[in-house]
Amino acid sequence: MTNNTIIEHIYQPEGRHVKFDNNLTVYNLGCGKQHFPGVIGVDWDEAKTIDIKHNLDICPWPIPDSSADIILAFHFIEHASNLLNVFKEMHRIGKNGCRIIIEVPHFRSSSAYKDPTHKNFFTCKTINYFCKDNHTYTNLPFKLKLIDISIGWPAVKCNFLKRWFKNWLKKHQDFYDNRLYMLFPVKILVFELEVVK
Repeated sequence: MTNNTIIEHIYQPEGRHVKFDNNLTVYNLGCGKQHFPGVIGVDWDEAKTIDIKHNLDICPWPIPDSSADIILAFHFIEHASNLLNVFKEMHRIGKNGCRIIIEVPHFRSSSAYKDPTHKNFFTCKTINYFCKDNHTYTNLPFKLKLIDISIGWPAVKCNFLKRWFKNWLKKHQDFYDNRLYMLFPVKILVFELEVVK
């Protein structure tokens, strides 16, 4: 990949582009009917796109330790019953340096609440609680590092002002969550984490 982050690789202005080198092991957690070539789909549904059928609320997952190069979680963790267990399992199955892409609805978006199966809601900083060097949970049994966050759809067309504004938002996340959201609403947040072992 030529880009700096997996987010930059996946998210294009016209939609997601999920294609990786064949030598990488990539899991798509809570895949549902999403199928991407060369990506292992994991979910409990009856969809034909699922490679590993498993309820991800039940731990441990039937995935080998340190097997993943990349973990995708597109609109999965907002459904999880126990976020701490999800992050523990993602850390367990990820190799050192594994990248985790998490896409969730922003907590102020109507899509966060219209699905009655959503159990978790996310601000720009919620994921920080599961990363190393956080000051709330100092005894987490795993280490994850926040690499990048995108407030709204990560890819923007060649518009300098939009790119500048998105970068500015990364530095002012609380201000966005508490004030600016009413003027510039977004539907999703995208996080990129790295497994540290």
